[in-house]
This record gives sequence, structure tokens and C-alpha cells, in this order.
Amino acid sequence: MPSPDDIAFAERLFRAEFGIEVAGLFWIAAELAILFCMLVARFHVEHRPAQPAMSLDPRHRRQIHRWIAAFLLLTAAVLGRHLVISPLPAAVSQATNEQALAAAYATRIWVHNGVWFAFVTAWVVLETVIVYHGWRTYRSLRRLFHVEQLASASGSPSGLAVILILCGAFAAVTATGALRAVILTTGASAGALEAVHEEFQPLRDVMGFYLRLAGVVWITVEWVAAFYLWRGWRLLRHVAVRRGAMADA
Repeated sequence: MPSPDDIAFAERLFRAEFGIEVAGLFWIAAELAILFCMLVARFHVEHRPAQPAMSLDPRHRRQIHRWIAAFLLLTAAVLGRHLVISPLPAAVSQATNEQALAAAYATRIWVHNGVWFAFVTAWVVLETVIVYHGWRTYRSLRRLFHVEQLASASGSPSGLAVILILCGAFAAVTATGALRAVILTTGASAGALEAVHEEFQPLRDVMGFYLRLAGVVWITVEWVAAFYLWRGWRLLRHVAVRRGAMADA
């Protein structure tokens, strides 16, 4: 029979992994919302005849309904799987020996890491698609206002702002890791389940390596997004100044 330490450790591990997956779902929802706004913005810029105000046409309304339905199905599949595969604390409490305990943990750690792998991949793909449509919108704005190229001498992003952004990102990653460590170690003592948990450290290392690779791609894509956002802001400022000068003439 599992010891109270095993059950307590299983509960802490389940809470940590459950919180990670909820955060992953939240971020997918945020990425989908940003992508939808970007698609609507691109449609508004490229649509002819031009509309005086941004609005949703029936196609966009159907699209948002499909995306919401798909996200709800994803949420139900990710979180509802615990109704089919019992949570780790329940499985550990029902284990009759160390082999059964190890098998219960192995099943759930593979499923959790598979979910996390899919989430990380989805984030990078969604962010790349968002930046692609942002780039297309920027090009459409240049054609719309007949602006070929802007001078790049002034208005560049501040080096201090770049440093602050990087420090904020590093602090967020560090805080997340520290919080997870606190959840797993608070009140913990050595037990059979903790020993099994340590045996799967290579799997967590592989997942961490993939997360870092995806992070490199993600950061690169985000810098591209920041560059074109800055260029788009300069483009609109240039057009506003030019129209203001024409109005005063």
C-alpha cells in the first residue's frame, strides 16, 4: 500500500500539472483571440470598397463560433480525460505494490508530457501565423497609402525598452519554475512515488530541451512582430503628418 507521503506527493504533483495545463489552455485561447483580431484587421484593410468602421461580417461571425466550439472541445478533452484516466492521487491510493504505482505514474506522465508537447507546438504555430498576417497587413497598408519606404534614422526602439522586456520575460520564466518547485517540495519527504518521479527525469529533460528550442523560435517570431508593429506605427504616423500638412496648405 502507498504511504501517506506518496499520496501527498501525488496530490502536489497533480495540482502542479493541472495548473500548467490550465495555463496552457488559457494561452491558446489568447493566441486564438489575437489571431482572430489580426484576420479581421487584415480583412478591413484589404476589403474594397473600404468600410468607414471596422465590423464583423457573417463569415467572421461563423468563424469565431467554430473556433470557440473547437476550443471548448479541446478543453473538454484535456481536462475531461481525468474522468477516463483517474487522477494521479486516486491511482496512487489504489496501487497495491510499487510496480502498480510506477505503472500508474508512467501512464500519466506520458499523457501530460504529450499534452504539453502539443501545447508548445500550437503556441509557436499560432504565433507564426499571427505574425504572417500582421506582415501582410503592414504591406497592404503601405500599398493603401502609397508609401514605398520609410526612413529608418529616427524612432528606433529604445535599447532600455529591449532590456526591460528581456528582464521581464526572464523573471516570468524564473517565477514559474520557482512556483512549481515550491508546490512539489513543500512538505515533501522521500517516498516510493518520489523515487519513480526521479526516474523520469530524462523525459522531463527532453521536454525542457524542446521547450527551449521552441522558445528560440518564439522569441525570433516575436521580434519580427515587434519590428513590423513599430514599422506600422511609423507608417501611420507618417501618413497622419502628411495629411495634416496637406490640410494646412
